[in-house]
Amino acid sequence: MITAKARPSKSRLRFYVFGYMLSILSIQSKISKGISPILHAFSKKGTKPLPYAEKPYLMDKLDNKTKAERERDRKQEEEKYHLSQEAIHDNEQKIAELDALLEKSKIENNHLQQELFEVQQRKLKARNEEIAQWNKEQKLHLLAFKQSDLYKEFIQASQDESINITPVKCPEKWMDIQDYIDTIYPDFTERLCKLCPSLSNTELHVCYLSKIGISPSGIGRILKLTRQAITNIRQRFVKRMQKVTEDIDNFDRFIEDF
Repeated sequence: MITAKARPSKSRLRFYVFGYMLSILSIQSKISKGISPILHAFSKKGTKPLPYAEKPYLMDKLDNKTKAERERDRKQEEEKYHLSQEAIHDNEQKIAELDALLEKSKIENNHLQQELFEVQQRKLKARNEEIAQWNKEQKLHLLAFKQSDLYKEFIQASQDESINITPVKCPEKWMDIQDYIDTIYPDFTERLCKLCPSLSNTELHVCYLSKIGISPSGIGRILKLTRQAITNIRQRFVKRMQKVTEDIDNFDRFIEDF
């Protein structure tokens, strides 16, 4: 039997309880810190966690990507989206939703909300018109280029090895090709060189020719290189780009979408 004298005081009991709670919180914090990066890496809906042995490699890869690189990738995806048919479709859905809200505000006789919804609708419709006009303009630029003598000359050279329009032989033609591509696909050269500053002239020329739809064998005929040399250039390009962007697994698809 514990006497009144041996029983701990209320203040001491509170001290013991407080210390016990602190120790629990400390343990929970350590556990949370250990697993939170993994939870964050695999929190995306539909993504299955990798086997345990592969996680450290993935975490290293995520950590090695700088904040500037992540921001650059985000901006590129944002710019691509803002000029796409997907953006038009999403805006049309928002316009339809605003239609329903507009009807509701009319029934409720809420003039302020009605005016707000009308302004939002006009902005979305104007944006869709802007995207449509921009895409139409780009298609017209591309059509004009494919009707040009320059394009026809490159197509002929891609089919006939006797025609010599290499960058050394005809540098002015390659400057014209660059101008056309940078007009049809705004700042193509600058964006590509920013993504990969060590890009060589030959690699850049391969990208130009791929962008205008010339096959690898045709590119070899124009640049006076073997088919294997062109394949090696394309493969090196993909490996290099994989270090700076996750949005590449195929050379042709990357250049087409870029």
